[in-house]
Amino acid sequence: MRRFYHWCRRAWPLWAILVVIAAHLTVVNTFPQQSKEINGGFSIAMQVLGGLLVLYSIDSTLGLMREESIFRVIMKWLQDCPLWSKPKAVNVSVSSAASAMASFNARVKTVASSLPDRVTELERQVEEVYREMDRKNQALKELISEARGQLSTRIGGAESAIRGVEKKLDTTMLSGIKQQIFGVAIAIYGAGLGYVS
Repeated sequence: MRRFYHWCRRAWPLWAILVVIAAHLTVVNTFPQQSKEINGGFSIAMQVLGGLLVLYSIDSTLGLMREESIFRVIMKWLQDCPLWSKPKAVNVSVSSAASAMASFNARVKTVASSLPDRVTELERQVEEVYREMDRKNQALKELISEARGQLSTRIGGAESAIRGVEKKLDTTMLSGIKQQIFGVAIAIYGAGLGYVS
């Protein structure tokens, strides 16, 4: 019997709309001479209540998914108006490895007069080129390692965010859809009453 109760409870929008219809019919049968006014009042009340329930469901879904509310979204939109908001500055950070890659290296060239001095200068310049290549190679390795670390961190963060979104979607699908169904159902019932009366 307890399982049957839980099964029935999951369909609360159906039972709630049946209760609303029963309440309406009871009031109309109790006061038949004012049925037109009762139908008109129920029509307006059901449409407003249905709209508010759908709006509340959207607001709670927005709060669950983005941790915001409709009021905050509207306020942020108003604050972003170009008439009174200032443009935001963009900060650019460059890693040490990237700056090492892009650094300018000024080489000093000495003038040699004799052949042995020229060979010595040439050897010095070749050594300098090798040192520069080693330095850039090391900087490139650091840059690759840094990029790998950042990529790994971002992948981990993205996987965690995806799991969080999946949980939020499950919660939203289970709770919000029932409120929306009930809100739409009573709004339709209210619109039908407005048409009849």
